[in-house]
Amino acid sequence: MRKIRRQKGKRGEYEIRDKIRGAGIECERVPVSGVSTGFKGDIWFKINDIVYKGEVKRRKSGFTTLYKWLEGKDALFLRDDYRGWLVVLPLDVFLSITSFRLEEKEE
Repeated sequence: MRKIRRQKGKRGEYEIRDKIRGAGIECERVPVSGVSTGFKGDIWFKINDIVYKGEVKRRKSGFTTLYKWLEGKDALFLRDDYRGWLVVLPLDVFLSITSFRLEEKEE
């Protein structure tokens, strides 16, 4: 992978980490995640004592169709035949849902 692409990916990982942390959620970027064999994923975040792994992808325009499908909606549910369902959420919706879960646990 070219250095510029690695740097772009790394910037995206830091950007997401900082946004998730900004919402009060514990989150870390996984160093050298692309070559690491022990941990699969670019980031991890913890909600209600459960650790989740996240993959960060950033493209110039590779997700245009996803953005189009999400227009005016809060979530996109999709799947290939014979595969499990996926949910795509705008970041603000994800942070809103997770903030609600954090508040619920604190009560």
